[in-house]
Amino acid sequence: MSSTPKANDLEALQSLMAAVQRGSVDDLRRASTAFASGASTIAEIRDERGRRCAHTAAARGDVAIINALVSELGCDADARDDEGFTPLMTAASMGAIDAVRAFIALGADAKARTSSGAGVLHQMVMGSVQGGFASSRETCARALEALSSGTYGLDISDAIEQKCENVGTPLIVAAMRGCSGMLEELLERGASVKATMRDGGASVVTFACASGDVESVRVLIAAGADVNATPQGNMTPLHIAAAHMNTERCAEAMARVLLDAGADADVADSSGLKAVHAAAATKRRSVVELLLPRTTPDEGIAWTSDGVIKHVAAQLEAMQNDDRATSNAPPVASTTDAFAVKDSAAAEKTRRQGNEMFVAGDYKGAEKAYTESLAQDGSCAKTWANRAAARLKLKSYADAKADAKNSRALDPMFVKAWYREGEAALALNEYEDAALAFFEGLQIDGDSAELKRMFDLAIARGRAASKASAS
Repeated sequence: MSSTPKANDLEALQSLMAAVQRGSVDDLRRASTAFASGASTIAEIRDERGRRCAHTAAARGDVAIINALVSELGCDADARDDEGFTPLMTAASMGAIDAVRAFIALGADAKARTSSGAGVLHQMVMGSVQGGFASSRETCARALEALSSGTYGLDISDAIEQKCENVGTPLIVAAMRGCSGMLEELLERGASVKATMRDGGASVVTFACASGDVESVRVLIAAGADVNATPQGNMTPLHIAAAHMNTERCAEAMARVLLDAGADADVADSSGLKAVHAAAATKRRSVVELLLPRTTPDEGIAWTSDGVIKHVAAQLEAMQNDDRATSNAPPVASTTDAFAVKDSAAAEKTRRQGNEMFVAGDYKGAEKAYTESLAQDGSCAKTWANRAAARLKLKSYADAKADAKNSRALDPMFVKAWYREGEAALALNEYEDAALAFFEGLQIDGDSAELKRMFDLAIARGRAASKASAS
């Protein structure tokens, strides 16, 4: 913490923060009396991110400390940190239900919103994940009741359709994070199941499928959600379910639920691919077998799981060869060869050299060093992502996209790979690919403001391009 305390207040400051962390009200009171300026100093103390003592107590969910800070020591229940969060928002984002109730009882503004439009209800939905009760309808109901409690509580009906620029309505946030219990409660309170990410964007079912939570998909379908709703690019929820990065069992379960609800397996995306092709591309054999009888057969190929998987693999290989030919990149014999390990020690040495060159702004040298590293050890997801970063700087966007794809193929949880794939696709004006890459990154790091911003940017640019081509 920093800002207003004088030099002779530092010891008192340390005692104060220790008391907040321990949750000791008596120690907090004793520490407060040691400040030269008294309670007003405590109210103004903030850390490098603008968070006050009340934010710290809110994150801990410590009701006794919250009451002492606000009612006795003059801390502002509506103070904003650098991101625009009030202590009430912080408590909600952590799923600290009792702390939320305490702040509202103290008169905290339940209608406060961040600059992007996110309100306390948005934060409580996210907090249900942080607090581990996203699938418990009973606990989610208690969380919403805390938000609306007392004289100063939030009117849920007024907040339920509020839109945040980055993530849309609270229902979309719940779908995005797979919060089945929160979905049920929001729907019960009047949330629109037709909500989309901005006008004409992805639907709640699309986001629920991307979350990988089958129960959330079921909840939305039961509420009347359109299983064939498609954003720009025509990628349906069935496409996303069929190729989901979770287990094959999860992908099959989601696809089955969608099909039972009337999902059309014959819908093709903007690239002409159907859900069965998406499943084949990720080698989800059981999903391919589920979709085959629901999909009109392609001409000229054996309409079996082996036939479709083989055909799609050949198409992907041809596309990769075309990309390499266009970019004049050296040919790679096979994916196995590209990911082979020959000398990991030598690879690590050249990778470090590449990192040093990149930091120094020598992107050509960095690209060369990373290429040498990959020739010795192609199994390192970070090296592929690092070369993608260097190639982005060099504006070799097709090459950068291919590197990022290799990186996330090796480590699907490596969020930088998804981010760099999205960056490259955006630079290539491949707006749907960019949006999906950023969205997949958000499934790994749902709190990343930069991923949310880039996802929004990809959607906006795609929409603008569509309007321009139509005029």
